[in-house]
Amino acid sequence: MQLQPAHHNQQHIATVLLRLTLLLIIQTQATPPLNKGSLATLLTAAAGQDFAHLGGKNQLDSKIESFCINRLKAQIDTSFVSALD
Repeated sequence: MQLQPAHHNQQHIATVLLRLTLLLIIQTQATPPLNKGSLATLLTAAAGQDFAHLGGKNQLDSKIESFCINRLKAQIDTSFVSALD
């Protein structure tokens, strides 16, 4: 069995997905509910929050997270997904 990283492991993924699920349930029951674009943004943020993460720790606040977001944005920008999708 392969050892998992201390933080970015299956438990971390499960925690992110659980929190996202709870947030989506709360938001879809809000008045007025979030629009589909906002819900898609939440899903993308949760799914991509560790995209291209190098496994290290931040030396500066949010340094790694900013790197991950920038890499994810570049990936989305070069994809064939329409902004309307």
